[in-house]
Amino acid sequence: MKVDEINDRSIEIGQIILQKRSSISSNTLDQFYLIYRENEKPTSQDYVMMETIVRLIGRRLLSDQNEQSFKHIQRLGYRAGKKTVHSEAMLHETFQIISHVSEGVWQALDTEASIDLKKEDVILVNKQIETVILQLMIGYLNSFMDLYKEVSSNFNDKLNELSIPIIRVDDGVGVCPIIGEIDSDRAAILMDQTLKKVTFEAYDHLIFDLSGISQLDDYVVKYLFDTVYSMQLMGINVIFTGIRAKLAMKAVHLNFDLTKQQTFSNVKNALEHIKTLD
Repeated sequence: MKVDEINDRSIEIGQIILQKRSSISSNTLDQFYLIYRENEKPTSQDYVMMETIVRLIGRRLLSDQNEQSFKHIQRLGYRAGKKTVHSEAMLHETFQIISHVSEGVWQALDTEASIDLKKEDVILVNKQIETVILQLMIGYLNSFMDLYKEVSSNFNDKLNELSIPIIRVDDGVGVCPIIGEIDSDRAAILMDQTLKKVTFEAYDHLIFDLSGISQLDDYVVKYLFDTVYSMQLMGINVIFTGIRAKLAMKAVHLNFDLTKQQTFSNVKNALEHIKTLD
C-alpha cells in the first residue's frame, strides 16, 4: 500500500471513529460494567474520559502527530488522574476501563460497511490506540506520583513535628525531652523544629532533657549545641538536664563550655530553679 493510500485510509478511519465516538464510548463502558461491575452503572466521569480517549485516537489518525501531541495527551491523563484520586477511584480500576477502548473501537469499525479493513489498517489503528493509551497512562501515573510526594511530604512534616515534642509545663516554660538514638538527619530536624516552636509559641525558658539519649556522635552534639546557641541569641533561657558523662566529654572535645550553661540532674530541679527567676 502506497504512502498516499495509507494517509487516505488513516483519514477515513479517523473520521469514522470521531463520528461514532459517543456510541463507541457507551458500548465500551456498558460491556465493561456488565462484566466487572454487574450491579453498577457508568458514571458521567467515565463517559467523559472514554469519549476523550476515543476522540484522541480519531484525531491522531486524521493527521500527522509529533512529540507535542504526546505532551497534550499526557496533560489530559494528568488532569483525569487528579480528578480520580480525589474521587477515591482506584488506579487499577481506571486502567481496566481505559484498556477496553481498543475493543470498542474495533467493534465499531467491524460494523462499518463503507470500509474493507486490511492488514495495514489494523497495524495503523492499533499503533494509534496503543500510543494514546500509553501517553494517557503516563500522565495518569504522574498525577498519582505527585499526590504520593505531596502526601509523603505532609506526613514527614507531621512526623518530624511529633518527633520533637515540646511540653508546656507553665506559662512560657517548656520541656523538650530528647529520646532514643539521634543521627545527623534527626539532629537537623531537632534544630529546625525546635527553633520554630519556641519562636512561634513564645517560650522564655526551655529545658532540654537529655537523659533519654541512647547514642549520638560528634556531629549530632554540635547540632544540639548550635541549636542552644541560636535560642540564647533569641533571648531564650536554655537549661540542660540529665547530661551523662559521655555527652559531657564530647562537649569538651568540641570546645563547648558546659560550665557556662545551666545544668541540673533532672527536670524537677530545673523547674524549681526557674521559679526562683520569676
